[in-house]
Amino acid sequence: MPGISRRGLLAGTAILGTTSVSIALITDKASATASIDSGEFTIADTSADLTGENLKDIVIDSNINYSFDSNVRIDGLEVSVAVGIDERSAQIIASESTTPNQKQIDTSTTISGSLFDASDYSIDALQIDDGKKTVRITAVAELIIKRDDSIVATDKLTDTFEITITKDEVRINGQFSGTGTVSMETEPA
Repeated sequence: MPGISRRGLLAGTAILGTTSVSIALITDKASATASIDSGEFTIADTSADLTGENLKDIVIDSNINYSFDSNVRIDGLEVSVAVGIDERSAQIIASESTTPNQKQIDTSTTISGSLFDASDYSIDALQIDDGKKTVRITAVAELIIKRDDSIVATDKLTDTFEITITKDEVRINGQFSGTGTVSMETEPA
C-alpha cells in the first residue's frame, strides 16, 4: 500500500482549510429578537347606537409598539393584525411591510382594517332591527422579522374585546281613542 507523500498531505490540508472557510461563511446565520410591547396593544371595548341608521362597517384601529435587535441588518419586517372568534380562526385584516435595512428598531405604527375582512364576521350577521347585540372579538398583533426572505424572529400578542351594537325603535300598532303620549327613556351609554 503506497504511503501519502508530504506534497499530497499539504494539498489535502489546503483543500480542507478552504472548505472549512466556505462552511463558516455559509453557516453565518442571522439572529434577532423581536418584541411587541404588551402595554401598547389594546383595543378598547366600544359600542354604537344605530337608531335610524344601518351598520356599514366596523373599523379596528391598532396602535402597536414594536422593536427588534439583530446581529445583522434586517431587510424585511411585517406588522399585522388578525381578528376572529378565537386566536386559531383569526384572519389578517391589516398589515404593514417595510424594509428597514437596520440592526435595531424601536418604534410604533398604527394600522387599520375592517372587521368584515375576517370570515368569522359578516355585516349581515351584525345588522339588527331593534334591541342589542354584543360580539366578542379576539385580535392578534404579530411582528415578523425577515432576512433574505427567511423568517429570523417573530413575536405576537393577543387581546380580546367586545363590540356592542344597539338599535332601539318604538313601534306602535293598532288604533287608539283619546289623547296621550308615548315616550321612551334611555340612559347614556
